[in-house]
Amino acid sequence: MVSSVGTSGEGDSGVVPSASVSPSAEPREPVPVESAGWPELSPELAQARLDAWTMPQPPAPVGMGDDSLDGAAKTALYFCQLGPYVNATGDTEPFDRLYDSETCQFGLEFSDNARSNHAKGNWIDQWNVTCEVVLSEHLDSDESGQVKVNILDEEHPGAQAHLNDGRVIKEGTGGTVNFLFELERRNSDWVITRCQVEQ
Repeated sequence: MVSSVGTSGEGDSGVVPSASVSPSAEPREPVPVESAGWPELSPELAQARLDAWTMPQPPAPVGMGDDSLDGAAKTALYFCQLGPYVNATGDTEPFDRLYDSETCQFGLEFSDNARSNHAKGNWIDQWNVTCEVVLSEHLDSDESGQVKVNILDEEHPGAQAHLNDGRVIKEGTGGTVNFLFELERRNSDWVITRCQVEQ
C-alpha cells in the first residue's frame, strides 16, 4: 500500500499474527457515477473499473481499540490492510480515522492521492496484501501511552493502475515494504502520529 500507484499525475515482542487480506465485507454504497467527460471504455474495462470501485472494505481487527500494545499493533495493521481498498474505491473515511492529519504526512498524502485519482475516473485493480507485525513496544519506560510498531507489508503482484481511458500506466510487481509507526492513545482509540516507509 505504499502509494496510490502513481496515477495522480495524469487524468516487544509481538504481537499480532500475520494477516492476509482479501475482500470480505459488503461494498460501500452508492457506487460512484461516471462523469460525462470521461472516455468511453470497452465493456471489459468498464467492468474492471466497477469491480475496483465496489471492492468491499476489510473488517477492522477485533480488539483494535484495546488499551494495550496489541490494540496499538492492530490499529497499525488495519492502516496497512486498508491500503488496497482506499486505492481501489477512493473511500478514505475509514483510513482517515486512523491517523493524525497534522503529523502523519504519509497518511495524508496517500488519502489525497486516492481521492484525486478516483475523482478523475482513474482506477487501480483490487489486490491483496499480507501484513505481519514484527515489533510493538512502548516508546517510554513509563508506558505513557506512546507506542511504536513495525509492520512488514507484502504486496502480491498483478494489480494494474489505469487512467480513465483504460490505459495501464503501472503494473504491480509485488514486494515487501517495511512500515514504522508511532501511535498515541487518545480517548478510547489509538491514533497513528507518524508513519515511515522503507522499501
